[in-house]
Amino acid sequence: MKSLRFALRAFAAICVAFFMSSASCDLFQNADVITFSAELEHKFEITEEADFPNGHNYTSDPADEILDAAKVNSEFAKNADKIESIKINKVTYVLSGYSAQKCGTVAFTNGTLTFSDPDVGGTVNVVKNVSNNNLKGASDSGTVYTLDFDQASADAISKLLKEKKKIRIHSAGTLSCTPLFLKVSAKLDCTITARVL
Repeated sequence: MKSLRFALRAFAAICVAFFMSSASCDLFQNADVITFSAELEHKFEITEEADFPNGHNYTSDPADEILDAAKVNSEFAKNADKIESIKINKVTYVLSGYSAQKCGTVAFTNGTLTFSDPDVGGTVNVVKNVSNNNLKGASDSGTVYTLDFDQASADAISKLLKEKKKIRIHSAGTLSCTPLFLKVSAKLDCTITARVL
């Protein structure tokens, strides 16, 4: 009789343990998911001090090219390890702080913006034909310019941000005259889905 009671108790304990295990799995599988908007902003400066009145090829300084999403957005930082997906809604840039006293109006032509892995290089996407015939006017007006991406490129940038939490943004092009000082603010407007345990 004692053996039967012991067997029944052991069986009951196993059933309870199995039930609790299943319940906890269901609990984790049904954990809440949050979706939030995040603006990931990267600021850098064009600082060309040398005199090139007939034009100069510009390229951004590698030290100024990293957009660290967790550093620029607290909501991203708080959920960084639980992010399930990132959707890039749009990428924009704004110019400000224009100064080119020797040149008057400066144009930027044949411009490219390259988005890539911050650690190992390689190109995720290149936006070509970025140009502006009047950087002073654009800076003074605060006009917001939107870059064109196809879905595959946006997805590649999203994947990189999800995995690395940062991305390299390299810019290059031709300035019609220098010296030139100009501030650039690039913004990635994102929708982020994260699991909350």
